[in-house]
Amino acid sequence: MKRIIAAIGIFLGSWLLPTRVEAASLNFSQLIVLGDSLSDIGNVFAASGNNFPPEDLGYFNGRFTNGENWIDNLARDLELGTPTPIVDIFNGAVPQGGVNLAFGGATTEAVNTIDPMFPALQDVSEVQPGQISLLTNLTNLIDPNALYIFWYGANDYLPTTSPNFAPFDTPETTVNNIANGLTNLAGLGAKNILIPNLPLLGSVPRANNLDPFFPMVELGTAEQLNRLSVEHNQLLSTTIEDLSANFGAEVNLIPLEIDSLFERVITQFNTAPDRSPFSNITDVCLLNPACTNPDEFFYWDGIHPTKKTHEIIGQFALETLEREARESIPEPSYTWGLVILGGLFIGARLTSSPT
Repeated sequence: MKRIIAAIGIFLGSWLLPTRVEAASLNFSQLIVLGDSLSDIGNVFAASGNNFPPEDLGYFNGRFTNGENWIDNLARDLELGTPTPIVDIFNGAVPQGGVNLAFGGATTEAVNTIDPMFPALQDVSEVQPGQISLLTNLTNLIDPNALYIFWYGANDYLPTTSPNFAPFDTPETTVNNIANGLTNLAGLGAKNILIPNLPLLGSVPRANNLDPFFPMVELGTAEQLNRLSVEHNQLLSTTIEDLSANFGAEVNLIPLEIDSLFERVITQFNTAPDRSPFSNITDVCLLNPACTNPDEFFYWDGIHPTKKTHEIIGQFALETLEREARESIPEPSYTWGLVILGGLFIGARLTSSPT
């Protein structure tokens, strides 16, 4: 009998131990991805006739990097198939693992910054409003059990050669557009939406005249972009809080603090370079003779991370989702806490007594 009571005490005490949430237990049925080139896994490539981004320069299978991107990594970690590009679905593909509507060049306006190169892009992507419209028209893709990913903003601010879009110098329009998009998604039935913010855009090679494919930018561009990034993230954070209060418990908006992640990577590189996964966090790897191993470079081209950086983003996204799931588990009440502590005390006393 003493052993039974002791076991009960130990069982009750285990309630106080931290809960590990495994990826498979997150229970998302699929991924539905909206965004720009950071999340695009082949839509621009298909819309450009499989010409852009160019594979002969090292871009991988329609991604804007040299390998799989963070969407591929997160889908695998969640034990889901990689979401099918929407252009492939238009061409008859059956969705596997979800649907990816992200298009390179997407802004939060109905403008794509690279569509002058490939006019077909505008036909299939009116960017953020259009991506949501596609979901509205393809109601069979709406799934309340999916994880929705909603990452926009960088192209609203970055220097561009597009004749159709002038970058914004304040964050209000961009964040307001994001808020409208999230409201529309919630109205369609989305229950869990992951919302990454922006890294310091002034750190990208293009902002520092290190992009071999882009004209020189004005002095002070990096500082302006860093200011905009901070302002954007602050306003986005407040907006997510306000929307969460309005939506209530039915909709879970999950911030993904990319700025904090990148800051930690940069700090580690500067303070403990021997423990950093990178040997270069400023230069472009693409067509760079000094880049003999792309995994040691943070940036692939003037604005896009390498495959290695995408792996880090994907892992960070998974950890954020796991933490969110843990925090949503109700804590035992005060009364139950006393019962549990009593159980621990009894179990400890009896296990130390003779049987």
